[in-house]
Amino acid sequence: MRSLPLFVVLLAIACGPESRAEPEEPSEVLRLEGWPAFPQIESTAVVRLLAIAEALPELPEADGPAWAGQIFVPWMEQRQQALAQAAELRRHARRGSSGDQAIAVALHGAILQRTMDSLRGAHAERISPEAGEALQGPAAALADKARRAYEVCHQLALDAGAALDGWRRSCDDHLARLPDDS
Repeated sequence: MRSLPLFVVLLAIACGPESRAEPEEPSEVLRLEGWPAFPQIESTAVVRLLAIAEALPELPEADGPAWAGQIFVPWMEQRQQALAQAAELRRHARRGSSGDQAIAVALHGAILQRTMDSLRGAHAERISPEAGEALQGPAAALADKARRAYEVCHQLALDAGAALDGWRRSCDDHLARLPDDS
């Protein structure tokens, strides 16, 4: 099976994880900023994880008392849906090759880490010390989950062989950048 181009990403999103499509000639290489190019992908679950990772909006910084209700709550509701969908797609990818599994775990880790980074970068303590403290626990839990995902990615990529050495190294790099205080 060949690598999947962008139009297949859109098809996978529209049709769900059971859908498969094979392009005759791949038109572009799938990439996520900060990660190596994707090798041949056999699972649409991985492609859908990539789409989720690419579409994650940043959480705007806290700028006053209205931020919690007007900005944070809707952002968090949307992010919780994305996290739940990512977890389900990661589980679905377990049926695929070890390479697809490694990439799915890496993308899930990236989604968790980006969510953690957004919570930490919101500077909710500007509103009140309690608001800042309220986000510390969830951010730490996300860091722990991302840490576990990157550790699993390392092992799966190692098992998959030299073709995923770049992914293994990237998981190691992302793991090293996670905060120690979580």
